[in-house]
Amino acid sequence: MAKTSKDHRQYAVDKGLVEEQEPGFERPVFRRPGFNRILSLDEMEKTLSQQTRKSREMRGLTREQLAAMLGLSAPSVRAL
Repeated sequence: MAKTSKDHRQYAVDKGLVEEQEPGFERPVFRRPGFNRILSLDEMEKTLSQQTRKSREMRGLTREQLAAMLGLSAPSVRAL
């Protein structure tokens, strides 16, 4: 049986998810609430970039070394 709009909204309520309207998306996004608030995708990307850079530098790795270890191109890691 296919899920209806009501079903997914009830699922979100049951799981404690919060409905958000994300810029660039027509449909609402459902997320778990953050500690103080829900982070936007831009904020999540910024935090992930900062944590990745800090961890890489703590280990003495260059962007190129990290890229090779992850199987990514150096420019994709530089974009972080």
